[in-house]
Amino acid sequence: MTRFLIRLISRVSFGCIGIVLLALAVGRILPPEDEILFSASTTIFNIQIFRMSIARQIIVPMTSSEEVNASPVWSPDGQSIAFISKYQNGQNIYLMNPTGGGINQLTDSYGGLPIWSPDGQKIAFTRFTGEKNDVMLKVLQSDETHQLTHNTQPNFSPTWLPDSQHLTFISIDIHPHDETSNVNNLDIENGQTHLIFTTQHYITNLAWSPDARYLAYLAYAPVSALYLWDTIRNQSFLLYIYPFIDPEMNYTDVPEWSADGRSIFFATIYTPTPDTYRLGIFQLVVASCLQQAQNCSPKLLGSLPTAYYVPHFDMHLRPHQP
Repeated sequence: MTRFLIRLISRVSFGCIGIVLLALAVGRILPPEDEILFSASTTIFNIQIFRMSIARQIIVPMTSSEEVNASPVWSPDGQSIAFISKYQNGQNIYLMNPTGGGINQLTDSYGGLPIWSPDGQKIAFTRFTGEKNDVMLKVLQSDETHQLTHNTQPNFSPTWLPDSQHLTFISIDIHPHDETSNVNNLDIENGQTHLIFTTQHYITNLAWSPDARYLAYLAYAPVSALYLWDTIRNQSFLLYIYPFIDPEMNYTDVPEWSADGRSIFFATIYTPTPDTYRLGIFQLVVASCLQQAQNCSPKLLGSLPTAYYVPHFDMHLRPHQP
């Protein structure tokens, strides 16, 4: 009788473990800890969306199809995911829940790179039409779509201010021998735009601090570096220089601020050994790096397994809920 009970308990235990592992495999369970969304491929061509627990490095797929699914981003409450997908009717933005189900098409124009407003009511994105890029707005409650930029310049990299009423984006002035990057603020209610600053460097990946004092951005000239625009001092400060590697492999994503505004999280290629490359998730302390940018040493939180090929990295931390 005792042996029978032991066998029965063992089978039940193994069965439970199998159910948990199966659930992990299809993305239904992930431990309640720091995690990220990212898009990658194990076959180079079929890019899909995954979730990863940073500490345990448990990875579960969110999508699995023949179409490209990429650029995932969490809603502010961490209960919905916006992403782009290239189905038969072109590249559009879709929504799904955290388990990968409940997929709904959000746009019917060629759009990409979605970003949620802090109040979770709107999504800004970039629409690509030939050589022209425009910043667009999707109002979720009314299902209305609005074009926010109407100039002849390329416009891209929209990011929200904390008030959910203003967007910051980049426009490019193209000259015969160089380009100028303009960083602009736009009021979505009246459409008025004003210039924040300009630079001769190519910049991208804007991100406001929670108190709207600092605007983080990436600049490429001649190496990749993370800068902060200080709205009080009206000038930029170097925060961190990315390690010098092959420019074609220097993947960097949109920096993300911690809720208290003290840290910035980002992902980039690093070299754990001279002959190997890994994609790591890092955290830097803003105050420390502002004082000594040349010696800034971000903390490595985790890295992506080498089995995942990432043609263009999009990493987003899941928001913590009270």
